Amino acid sequence: MQRSILRDFLLWFFRYPPFSPFVTANISVDVTRARRYLDHVNARGGPERARVTLMHLVVALVARLYREFPQANARVIGGRLRALDRVGVALPVDLLSDAAVDREVGLALIRDVDQQTLRELAETTRAAVASERRGASRDPVLGRLIPLAERAPRWMLHGALSGLDRAAHSRLLAPLFHRLMPVSVAITNPGAVFRPPGGARFLGASMSPPNRLCPLGSVIGLSAVQDEVVVVDGAPAVRPVLPVSYVFDHRLFDGVLCGRILVRLCEMLRDPAAVLGPDGEG
Repeated sequence: MQRSILRDFLLWFFRYPPFSPFVTANISVDVTRARRYLDHVNARGGPERARVTLMHLVVALVARLYREFPQANARVIGGRLRALDRVGVALPVDLLSDAAVDREVGLALIRDVDQQTLRELAETTRAAVASERRGASRDPVLGRLIPLAERAPRWMLHGALSGLDRAAHSRLLAPLFHRLMPVSVAITNPGAVFRPPGGARFLGASMSPPNRLCPLGSVIGLSAVQDEVVVVDGAPAVRPVLPVSYVFDHRLFDGVLCGRILVRLCEMLRDPAAVLGPDGEG
C-alpha cells in the first residue's frame, strides 16, 4: 500500500484504547429561512465578494453560540479544563479530489472566528482552504510540522508523535500547546458528498475521538441538506433539513447544557439575521 501520512498518523493515534469521554447527539434542522438569508446576503454582496455558503453560516453561528456558552469554548489539556478567550475553529479539508496535492486531508485552522463578520469569515475560510489545496497551510505551526512529518520514517514519526503527546498533556508544556492551537471545535461536512438515492435519508452519526495531542472540546458534523416531512403550524410539509451530529467532551459539560446548546443552534439557523445582521455584517 502506498504510504500515506494520514494513515501513519492514524496507526499511532488509535494504537491504544481511547477511553474517550466524548458523547454524540444528533439533530435535524429546517434550513428554509437560512437558505433565504444566504440568498439575500449573496445578492447584496455582488459578484466581487466571496460567496457565502451554508458551511460559512454554520461556522459563524457556532462562533456566536460558543460566546453565549463559554463552557463549550474549552478543552481538556494536561488534565485541566482550559477555557479560550476567543473562538477558534478547525476545518478538515478534503484533498482526495485535488491532484495537485499528494495528501488525503488538510486542516484549516481559523482563529478568532467570533471577531469576524459572516462576509469576512467567508473570505478568510476560502483563503485558508485554497492554501490547503495548494499544499501550503496558512497556520504557522502546521505549516512547519506537516512537511517534516511527510519526510520522516514511520518509526521516527510515531516516536515524535508520542513525545509531542506526552508534552501536550504535561502540566508544564500544556499551556504552550494551548496557545499554539487555539481552537475548541472542529466543524466538518462529510455530508457534502452524501447524496442519498430516492427513498433513503441520512439519520445521524457517532464518533469517539481519542484524547491525544491537543484534543478538541467538540466536533460538529454536517450532512447534506435533504428534503424531509416536518410539522409546520400543525400540518405536514416538505422542507430542506440539515442533519447535524454534535460530539462533545463530557468532562466540559453535561447533557443538559448540550441540549440547551443545540436548541440555541436551531434558533440561530431559523433566524440568522437576528444574530449576524440582515446583510451578514453584524
